[in-house]
Amino acid sequence: MTERDMPNDSLLPSPDGSDDELVGQLQDELSAYRYTPRPLVLGNDDGPSSRFAWAPLVRWSAAASLLIAAAWWGVGLGTGRGADPETTDYAAGFALTVIEGTPRVAGAGVAAGDVLAAGERLVCDEASRVRLTIGDAGHVELGPGSQLLARAPDGPGWRLDLLAGELRASIFTAPRLFTVGTPAGLAVDMGCEYTARVEDDGSTSLRVTGGLVVFEGAGRSAWVPEGAVLTVDIASGPRSPVWEDLDPRYAELLAEVDGWATQPPEVLSQQQRDTLAEVTSVARAQDSLMLWHLLDHPLALVRKAALGGLQDLVRNESLSPPPSWADVDDLLSADPRALEAWREFLLYDWESE
Repeated sequence: MTERDMPNDSLLPSPDGSDDELVGQLQDELSAYRYTPRPLVLGNDDGPSSRFAWAPLVRWSAAASLLIAAAWWGVGLGTGRGADPETTDYAAGFALTVIEGTPRVAGAGVAAGDVLAAGERLVCDEASRVRLTIGDAGHVELGPGSQLLARAPDGPGWRLDLLAGELRASIFTAPRLFTVGTPAGLAVDMGCEYTARVEDDGSTSLRVTGGLVVFEGAGRSAWVPEGAVLTVDIASGPRSPVWEDLDPRYAELLAEVDGWATQPPEVLSQQQRDTLAEVTSVARAQDSLMLWHLLDHPLALVRKAALGGLQDLVRNESLSPPPSWADVDDLLSADPRALEAWREFLLYDWESE
């Protein structure tokens, strides 16, 4: 098989560190989309003039950009260029590096060259910090006053449980190979940088500073892109994620609407209807992040209002429409396939925030 015949999955950083080969492969893949001059036709108003006409090209270009970015991240994150699922020993444990203080494993202080094995607990007092190397995929830093449990892999990938305190993860590997469990659910790494914190009551907060994290808990999944934060309750699961720079008042109103999922009111009061109207009336395309997450709300009235807000963004040509086969009934009924399909389009707007 020649380089030109290799599939798109081959467009990953080469193990020998040569970026010239990567650039060459990208040029080959992009050649089919090379511009071909055509006569300029004026006065034709029949074609679409909105950004929707450009959506496929924009999406494809964004994907190519993310691919190049992934190659760049491979140089900067971790001890190598990303884990190879075929050769990585996921049961090898995690190499430990003391940053400060006296972190402990099984009651003993951590020494140079120590490895955290499956089943062992790592404890940092209020004056300690330690770094764990995650194979060739990156690293995790455990902060003061934190506890972490290493889990045995039940398949390809690494699993850590944050029992208390805070960790910071910087990971470059295939999606879903690195996960962090908390009392409130599971943070699934999609190739990213993020901070997770577990409070005394077990609730979890997540702040994503690069890439994307999916948090799964209490039967709900929240997609948290770079620049967004998430709060997760043990009982009710993840709330709708919000942008870090969002107006605090809006975040409070959104949290109120999310709270209705736990004990749905039979009838919304006028004040509640006003709250819902304010939450679902947004002006920015990236605010579809919050509205999309309301499409699985147990209250049909909330789902309808959220879909109305998204449709307003579509009509204003600031948001791409859902796939043609995902009609209103599919979305209003929270059909998983329809929601997932539209999310794939919305990810571009979320990542452009």
